[in-house]
Amino acid sequence: MALKLQIWSLDLIFAVVIFSFTITVVGVTWLHISNGLTTSYSNSQGILYMQASAMSDTLLSAGSPADWQVAANTINSASWNGLVPGIEKAPGQPQISQAKLYTLMSMVSSNYSATRSLFGVGSDYYIVISGAGPGISNITLGKNPLIYNASTIFVNKRSAVLNGNPVVIQVEVWSNSTATAG
Repeated sequence: MALKLQIWSLDLIFAVVIFSFTITVVGVTWLHISNGLTTSYSNSQGILYMQASAMSDTLLSAGSPADWQVAANTINSASWNGLVPGIEKAPGQPQISQAKLYTLMSMVSSNYSATRSLFGVGSDYYIVISGAGPGISNITLGKNPLIYNASTIFVNKRSAVLNGNPVVIQVEVWSNSTATAG
């Protein structure tokens, strides 16, 4: 009987060691996967934040070339290569050019996806220009994140002047995915 008890105790010790090793491997793997998802999610937020800031900077510039609205065929997105669609009248002036704004609105209506690449944005965007002056109503461009159930939205607000009235330009870059940004 003593021999059977020794064999049983060795089997028990061996089983406990294997069980402990398995639990340790599963626990370490779980932590690595969890940390990887957290890092991926936070990196995606950082990318959205940078895209919103860069898009706002581009939008509130004179664009390149300075008269890009003349060169852009709003129906043919192939003519947009090399254009930077800023809506300021002149560099450093926070006054919005109506011609540039209307051209950009037509481009967004014609080919939204192509305008994303012009702004260097991999995610979706939504621009709202709002003011309280005469003849100024909310002007919107892009896809409204509320309609598309966005999970992450980054907003960048800037001030400018349109038709002599102060306006707020709100640039929203958003994503439906919590793990990737575009």
